[in-house]
Amino acid sequence: MLTVASPKISEMGIALRAKSVSDAITRHRAQYVTAGVGTRFTIVIGLTQPVSPRIVQEPLKLFADYLTDKQAATDLHVIVEPDFVGVDGVSYASDEALLGYTRQFINDRLQASDFHPDSWQPVAIRDPNETRAKLASVAGDKYSYREMDDFTDLIEKTLKSVPQASKVSRSGILPEKVFLLYSQERIASYGLKTSDLSNILGARNITLAGGQLEAAGKNLSIDPSGEFKSEKEIGDVAVSQTNLGAPVLPARPGDIARGYDSPPRFLNYYESRGRTRQLGSVRAPSRVAVQMRPGEYIGEFGKGINAALAQVKTQLPEDLIMAPTSDQPGQSQRTSTCLWTASTRRLSWL
Repeated sequence: MLTVASPKISEMGIALRAKSVSDAITRHRAQYVTAGVGTRFTIVIGLTQPVSPRIVQEPLKLFADYLTDKQAATDLHVIVEPDFVGVDGVSYASDEALLGYTRQFINDRLQASDFHPDSWQPVAIRDPNETRAKLASVAGDKYSYREMDDFTDLIEKTLKSVPQASKVSRSGILPEKVFLLYSQERIASYGLKTSDLSNILGARNITLAGGQLEAAGKNLSIDPSGEFKSEKEIGDVAVSQTNLGAPVLPARPGDIARGYDSPPRFLNYYESRGRTRQLGSVRAPSRVAVQMRPGEYIGEFGKGINAALAQVKTQLPEDLIMAPTSDQPGQSQRTSTCLWTASTRRLSWL
């Protein structure tokens, strides 16, 4: 069994991220006229990968309203950037108090399990010059769950090529979904119901085989086209037409976005001790388990697996963590060595 985990973002990555966040905060604040009592702050939540603005804007607006209701801040503005999201405002409260409101909002209103899995811990930034130090204290993982899914998929396919392996499985992968955001009023104005959308899109997204055709003594498989290859193709499907015959699309391009299952049902973590001997924890989205075919030798099985892993490592990032959590071939070899050593010592004593 192999645990595959993402390393933390590097110091260089933090520096690049800090410059991007600092520039964005400065740019956004230049558009505001500070009003209210206190100093300006920005609650920043870093993202491992960009997310759709439509997915995060509504929770951020709810968070801004939450701070207003608690009388914790004024002059609030939502910020959505490719590498972070946040809320900027004016407050007399301390950074600890603002972060306390943030955690309380996530737990009470969003539920912690519903929070985006690829996000970092929130941090409060007042002076843009302190951005790097602030981000370094909450630096997240380098690779997203989607990237880890791609990495472990390649590992799984490579291990399946080992002759001694009978089954290769992955666990801990966080499935993705495609979200279609639409206006019920707009759909109803064209005489459609909400349930019609799934039927229309399902009829277009053909994934099953279309049967066989016999011709000249040969059987030819019929594979109908139409399967969606990306979320963009969903927005190109006409669900109806206007009185003038113009096609009606289900949503605008920005209203179709990828996202993870919410809440995430099964998340793994990998803990290790670094040079400082301190225990560190990183996300381990996948565990790859390999089973040996009946009748094979476990030693040859281990050699085949190790050779396949050495091959696939050349196609993966060098800093990707791949740690064996169960190694029966290795355990068998160590047990045999211990028994041989014990027998040798006993013969020498006799």
